[in-house]
Amino acid sequence: MILLSGTVVTGVGDFGRRMSAHEAAFTAAVGERLQAGTVNVQLAVPVPVREHFRLVGATIGEPQQDLLFEVVRIGPHWGYRIRPLNLITGAGGHGDHVIEVACALRLPSKITAVGSVVELTFFRNFLNPLSR
Repeated sequence: MILLSGTVVTGVGDFGRRMSAHEAAFTAAVGERLQAGTVNVQLAVPVPVREHFRLVGATIGEPQQDLLFEVVRIGPHWGYRIRPLNLITGAGGHGDHVIEVACALRLPSKITAVGSVVELTFFRNFLNPLSR
């Protein structure tokens, strides 16, 4: 496991709109209903995503972009890092230094408030996305 602390920063609201409009697709991909939106956590170092599963973008009207999911913890709560992946450029979202986390549970404000310092747990041995 890797534990990293980061600071909650503001987002632009894209995931909230996307998750509300395509709730059934997100629920099917994840296996549980997520709260709409993500908590954006800025880290001092970029952390490449380690894909556990993906939502094919074409299923939600975004054929040039898939959404990669990685199981993480934010504080003591289970969640999913969601990393947009442009299928042409490989870019997407806020990059790998801002981790976007969605959860099934509504997180307490001490975790979601902009400026809060939170701990993220990644289930891998190294920051190498190919490590197991």
